[in-house]
Amino acid sequence: MVLLRWTLTRTYLTSIGKTYSNSLRSAIPSSQRGIAFTMAKSYSSLLKDQAYVGGQWVSAASGETFQVTNPSSGEVLGSVPDMNAGDATKAIKIAYDAFQTWRETTAKERSLLLRRWFELIVEKKDTLAELLTVENGKPVAESLGEVNYAAVFLEWFAEEARRTYGDTIPAPAKSKRIVVVHQPVGVASMITPWNFPYAMVTRKAGAALAAGCTVVLKPSEETPLTTLAIVDLAHQAGIPAGVFNVVTCSRKNVEAVGKTLCTDPLVAKISFTGSTAVGKVLLKWGADTVKKASMELGGHAPFVVFDSADVDAAVQGAMVSKFRYMGQTCVCANRFLVQEGVYDAFCAKLEAAMAAQLKVGDGLDKGNTQGPLINTKAVEKVGTNTQGPLINTKAVEKVGTNTQGPLINTKAVEKVGTNTQGPLINTKAVEKVGTYTQGPLINTKAVEKVGTNTQGPLINTKAVEKVEAQILDAVSKGATVMTGGKRHALGGTFFEPTLLKGVTTDMLCTQQETFGPVAPVIKFKTEEEAVTIANSARVGLAGYFFSNNIGQIWRVAERMEVGMVGVNEGLVSMVEAPFGGVKESGIGVEGSKYGIHEYLNVKYICFGGV
Repeated sequence: MVLLRWTLTRTYLTSIGKTYSNSLRSAIPSSQRGIAFTMAKSYSSLLKDQAYVGGQWVSAASGETFQVTNPSSGEVLGSVPDMNAGDATKAIKIAYDAFQTWRETTAKERSLLLRRWFELIVEKKDTLAELLTVENGKPVAESLGEVNYAAVFLEWFAEEARRTYGDTIPAPAKSKRIVVVHQPVGVASMITPWNFPYAMVTRKAGAALAAGCTVVLKPSEETPLTTLAIVDLAHQAGIPAGVFNVVTCSRKNVEAVGKTLCTDPLVAKISFTGSTAVGKVLLKWGADTVKKASMELGGHAPFVVFDSADVDAAVQGAMVSKFRYMGQTCVCANRFLVQEGVYDAFCAKLEAAMAAQLKVGDGLDKGNTQGPLINTKAVEKVGTNTQGPLINTKAVEKVGTNTQGPLINTKAVEKVGTNTQGPLINTKAVEKVGTYTQGPLINTKAVEKVGTNTQGPLINTKAVEKVEAQILDAVSKGATVMTGGKRHALGGTFFEPTLLKGVTTDMLCTQQETFGPVAPVIKFKTEEEAVTIANSARVGLAGYFFSNNIGQIWRVAERMEVGMVGVNEGLVSMVEAPFGGVKESGIGVEGSKYGIHEYLNVKYICFGGV
């Protein structure tokens, strides 16, 4: 029955695009290379080797480029411009100039353009899904789910563009009238992650364009090809020149470009999805010019199972919540809290479900559900990663207890031992980090050990080292590995889905976001104890619990310190609902009727002498 429910859920996710997964960025052994290319490269027609600025495909002013590779095979997919701060400044000025006319378009005009963009994505969904799989490693079924999920944000905001209603307010004087209107904030700069390179573009840019803002977007250096492909469809849909711009850059220029996007006085709004540590840096950069900001940052989601719960339903919810895209999503369950009365039954059934339903392998093989971690470093860190991914494989190799944000580059990580909040500015700083806690593993090696490619590869080898570190720490303190616990036989960044029993709150896996396929299960006695543990994290993005006690459901739902709560449900993301967190998980929300208001200013107009 559980297997059937899991199969139906996966089919449902694929069909409506509500799958939350993180990229598969690993390298598989030489004996496995080329698997991803046995299929026809239908995605080739979507590949772009230039950035998109002012309605034109452009190169970096320096002429420099950087390569993009397939995390599963290591094969080079192509090269894109390695732009710098000067290129970003130029794009911002173009967006600012375009804003002067775009803001004057009618809501209906903007709505029709977004609707056409949506239709083009739906027409190309299969090809877009294939490109996503070869660039970030997630299973093709999940990739298709993300394409659909990305498309519906455009459909939604095409409709919301016409619903930015104002107000009339009764005035205290007979001769006055009070009117409130909403107006676009201006140029919005956006920085998107590698784990959802389609959906994060449309969730942010769809709202901004609907509101009448113009956009300058920097995609992750891991997945620029998918972003450029979807932007090409926006171009084909008729989005005017200068309204939507994309600047690409490698890790070498990421700090300079990011800082420009946050400090340029022509930028009015910053939107970022990524680690808490990096988000804090961006907020500091934007503070001098007091920019409006939306931050969707790291999570450390609790998943609570009470004695009154339907255990089978809880196991199903756990499978959906934990093992989507190899645990490399910000909202995936990271800490399992199970009441003592059902603890053993839950662990046994979860172990059986993992064995029956998870299959590790290359993302283009439709029989696989999990695939590699984004890179080898990502696998190394599944041991003790708590919040944000390290930018590259080197960054993960040495991470021991990093809890929140990724280091900006490898230099920054080289000397870090226990970085917990802020990112290291450069790659060197990352090379020595020991315990990455929240971000995804960057490469394929990280995923090689996963059983069912539903979540994606770890970002790099360092990410794998982190996963291993968390597991070793837990075992050294008394936890038992029920299944998994090591790198997959496929090699690279594949990691075996892991279940840990006998876990306690002093273990790293309960204190840090793993961003990998590890499910640590803690036993608790009382409701109060469970809520206290659940709320002990500094972050609060999502939380889940299973109970059939109606009073308990209301109490726990209200007391959980998170922005989103799943009650008897392991999947909460949908375009109609607001997506956002509390505490150090971010500022503002995306999606829903509230998302467009992140790109609007409220203006009060007083009419006198009436």
